[in-house]
Amino acid sequence: MSESPSERNISYDYVVVSAFGRANWLAYELRRLGHRVLLFDVSACLGARAPEDHEGPFGFFKTPNMTATEVSALAAESAEHEVDAGFTVWTRRGVLEFKGPLYEYAAETHKIPGEVEELIWQAEKAPEAIKTLKSKVKGRSFSQRWLADLSYSLCSNVQAESSDLLSGFAALPLFSPYFMRRMNRQSLKKGREFCQRAGCEVFEAKEDGEKSELVYDAKTRALSILVSGEGSNSRSICGDQWMWFLSSEETEELWPEASQRLYPKGPARPVMSWSRYRVSVEKSFSLNVLPDKVLIIDDLHLPWTHTNLCWIERTVKAVDLDVWVKLPIKRRSEREYLKSVGDDIAQLISQRLGGVEVTVLQGPHQGLLNPKKLKPCVFPVFTEKSLNEFKVVSSPKILWAGAEFHRGLGWYHTLRMQREILENCREKLSRSKGEEVGRTLHAP
Repeated sequence: MSESPSERNISYDYVVVSAFGRANWLAYELRRLGHRVLLFDVSACLGARAPEDHEGPFGFFKTPNMTATEVSALAAESAEHEVDAGFTVWTRRGVLEFKGPLYEYAAETHKIPGEVEELIWQAEKAPEAIKTLKSKVKGRSFSQRWLADLSYSLCSNVQAESSDLLSGFAALPLFSPYFMRRMNRQSLKKGREFCQRAGCEVFEAKEDGEKSELVYDAKTRALSILVSGEGSNSRSICGDQWMWFLSSEETEELWPEASQRLYPKGPARPVMSWSRYRVSVEKSFSLNVLPDKVLIIDDLHLPWTHTNLCWIERTVKAVDLDVWVKLPIKRRSEREYLKSVGDDIAQLISQRLGGVEVTVLQGPHQGLLNPKKLKPCVFPVFTEKSLNEFKVVSSPKILWAGAEFHRGLGWYHTLRMQREILENCREKLSRSKGEEVGRTLHAP
């Protein structure tokens, strides 16, 4: 099955520019609305990564608002696996599992107020609907409201101060069923095939394949991509509407010249990113009862970065764990620093599991690369200031949906944003059809 459009000059209703399956569901749904859709996938041009590294630590929550096709889009890439204990936090006070009979006891041990629980239960509601409740929670001491702070800040793309962790757009629905996926080398291909089965056209850009040039026409405020093939096989990809799911740094990496036009003040530079370690743990009873996915916070009152917050996930090998931590971007290629972080991770897990032996098998992949060859991070975290200063060209033909515009990292926030985009597209289509009917009725 070919994954490249064959015509020389093609125009689409929607061109969805994406990587690592971010916008597969939206492309699929736009096609189901009857639009001609091209998914322009640049995953292969953004560096060789293990499948786990583009999935991230976040997992996803199945809420009442999650649609059947969203579930299908995620399952097309990799089978889902429900975390039996639900979302789980392990503090010095003990384990807080959000699913199961022990929650009430653990919540009492952690002294979680009812208003905090209610705010998390209301996670799916619009911000205005919970404004009063959020204000009440914000008035409590940090020791009482920390769980609400965590639900708003854990997957945020903004590194907020400890006093402003509730500033995120939406809380994670921690009480909802919680799932994870174990990606493999075929996952991204299966995701593209899912879109193709709906009738989407897919172009897979490759570093060693056809060259592409992104062009922005300032006069028409329109984008196009020129794809250069052998001989007369060059073609131009145009779209009435562009959905841009790349960060400004990813765009700069792929098309540096066009990036200067699209981002007048330059790309937004993140300050932190999520990085993955793999460790091996000595066989023990404590390892056997460890939840499939658990968030360890060593000290609630210290910043939730570095090894003070570790997101741990079981792998297919019983004694191996993936451990995600949020680290400073400027140090992501410093091997000695990354090694020291790995040592701290091993020590923390060993302490929590009763002194078992823990060995670091693998550090973040960027620690193995020449700093000059580092690709943009997949899960960037910015300062509020850098996002406020970040500018893009204004065009009715471009919908910006990169990391700078996300309301959070991970599938819960990504799909929630795409639902809103899709609803706007549906309304636009409905108005267009209404106007067409009106013109027909009033035709002479």
